[in-house]
Amino acid sequence: MRYTSPVLVLLLHWSIAVTRAAPVSLDTIDLSTKDAYARRNILPDGPSISLNKRAIGTFSYETIRGELVYIKDPEDGKCYIAGDGIIGAGNGTDREAVFYHDFNCKIVGDGGLLPGEAGDLVDDFFSFKFVPAPA
Repeated sequence: MRYTSPVLVLLLHWSIAVTRAAPVSLDTIDLSTKDAYARRNILPDGPSISLNKRAIGTFSYETIRGELVYIKDPEDGKCYIAGDGIIGAGNGTDREAVFYHDFNCKIVGDGGLLPGEAGDLVDDFFSFKFVPAPA
């Protein structure tokens, strides 16, 4: 399951390099700045956002149609829908990415990517979540 294509290796190295900048502490800035930071990083709107429970880094994946998608600092536990399915991914975050066979993160697959891993995915995965990586 973990054949690594050259494109995914490049994506992973890029996402790790991009995320090495000094982190912004969201606990020390005012709410209006938090809202602007959330919108700039393509986070969902609404009161359910917990800005302190996020993965640090960038997760990237390729869809069946060849579209490349990047998610910076994804939210822990949120179900991300991958549309037409994922064929490869690179996990440049500090969390484990868990993949699901359905569109609402209910039917867990037997695959996942630990922090720093990348590879082609052989099963049909349509959604994913981020959880703390095993120690």
